[in-house]
Amino acid sequence: MPLFSYKALTLTGETADGMETADSIEQLREILSSRDLILKSGRVNRGTSSIGRPPLKHIANFNRELTVLLRAGISIPESLSLLSVRPGQPKLEKALQVVAADVKRGGSLSDAMGKAPSAFDAPYRALVATGEQSGALPVCLERYQDYVDLKLKVGGQVSKAMVYPIVLLIVLSGVLTFLFVEVIPNFVSMYAELGSSLPAPTQVLIAVEANFPLIASSVMAILGSIFFLDRLWTSKPEGAIARDKALLAIPVFGHFRRASAAAATARMLSILISSGATVPRALYVAGSSVSDRYFSQVLADANRAVKDGNPLAKALTEGGLFRPTALKMIQAGEVSGSLDKMLTAVAGQQEEELATSLSRLTSMMEPAVLLLAGVLVGGVVIAMYLPIFTLTDLIK
Repeated sequence: MPLFSYKALTLTGETADGMETADSIEQLREILSSRDLILKSGRVNRGTSSIGRPPLKHIANFNRELTVLLRAGISIPESLSLLSVRPGQPKLEKALQVVAADVKRGGSLSDAMGKAPSAFDAPYRALVATGEQSGALPVCLERYQDYVDLKLKVGGQVSKAMVYPIVLLIVLSGVLTFLFVEVIPNFVSMYAELGSSLPAPTQVLIAVEANFPLIASSVMAILGSIFFLDRLWTSKPEGAIARDKALLAIPVFGHFRRASAAAATARMLSILISSGATVPRALYVAGSSVSDRYFSQVLADANRAVKDGNPLAKALTEGGLFRPTALKMIQAGEVSGSLDKMLTAVAGQQEEELATSLSRLTSMMEPAVLLLAGVLVGGVVIAMYLPIFTLTDLIK
């Protein structure tokens, strides 16, 4: 059924606008008339791809508010009507108008969210569908809130950890540019007047200064080529999987990526299975929630293994996503019939490992960037002043 954007007049002459699903413009007119609205104009919304993806924190706030309203006994249509007005959040507001219009027409909340996939991703929709089927939607939303809060917390910690190194690299780039453009040319002209041979480091520095524009543009071209080739390579599934697998081999950083994927997977499996989803369904959704394409493929393989009759712990053995200890805990949960509780424990364990890995990564980045800055700037300064130490020989 098409989705219409409309403008209408109330009986008092005020303007009202919104979105509504209808088979035709005539049916839209009838629907609005039943609400004492007079249709002025209406057009078919060709899709929701133009909505764009709202920030995750906006989705988290909406989910928290929806949970509170449902807990208070307010119906889903009424809750959506109250929450669809989002000042300062145009992307989410437009998506919620689409969802609210479809729910008013009798659609389920999960199906309605499927009409705004850019705003509500597959894991969220799957969790909502599970909650609707089990009759425990508020409980499922609360569990999702824990998941998204953790995701926001980790993202905030990563962003905070990256600020200092990025600022330092920008300052370093500015300092080096200033030295090569303003300072070093003065030394070059001074040493040229002396007419004697210069130390090798100084000669290299002068050569770099003479070709600095070419070198700088070449570096930018190389970086741009690497970025382009990476995008081209990862545009195909096999390339994206190979690239993400290769990143896991990087010390510390690779461990952080694995810990991040393991924590997200364990938490999503815990939420879905404890909410009543089957193991294959939970694996499918968890795979779509992991940004690492290699581990997403690992979960897809595990899903097939489970469908073939293998236990979950055995299916997750391949790929290196979970440590042996975590796999033993999952196996124990399957044997004892408390898989959901054991997955919750595994999720907590993986989240602690993720926090440790993030702390280790950030503690190594800052001294590494400082060392790089010291070597580059210190090397340039030493190369500039090295001839002065042998000034007597140069004058002779």
